[in-house]
Amino acid sequence: MARDVHDFVGRELTLLTVRSEVLSMRARETAYGPDFEELADTARRAHLVLNEIIVQRGERSATPGVDGLRALAEESGRAGSPVRLTMDPDVRELSPLRQAAVYRVVQECLTNAAKHAHGEPIDVSIAVDGTQLRITVGNALPARVPGRAPVSAGSGTASMAERVQSLGGTLEATRTEDAYLVVATLPRG
Repeated sequence: MARDVHDFVGRELTLLTVRSEVLSMRARETAYGPDFEELADTARRAHLVLNEIIVQRGERSATPGVDGLRALAEESGRAGSPVRLTMDPDVRELSPLRQAAVYRVVQECLTNAAKHAHGEPIDVSIAVDGTQLRITVGNALPARVPGRAPVSAGSGTASMAERVQSLGGTLEATRTEDAYLVVATLPRG
């Protein structure tokens, strides 16, 4: 099954990369050139990650810790959704396992915001309060516009919850008519 995923998804990512590179070349002298190049870079990175996860799964590098959050926030901002990141200094003292959980929860929340609330600011807060670690990510939801629905299987939130629960914590994702909020709480460890 992993090989099939690699072959089918890898093919689509390759086509996306090539097509966005062609568009980047055609738009080089326009204001859209950098956007298409960034799209091509994103597709290339996705293809590399796919290879790391499926093909080289035993040799895969570790998940970045909280030091990788700034880069995630900057990438989200370049894609059109600015991130306000607030992080207690004590978060850097968390174990690598908990830091990886923080990173993955924030990464998934930013991905969901890009799909469902593109352009809306995203507030990310990571706090340590005594024995508890709390990750809060929220964003407004734009008015629904008719058109294509975002590609989403809904498995990202389940995956986040599973990761947090495996560390003895809880995850709550709440959607209202105009906002989305994820709150994960887990033992500091």
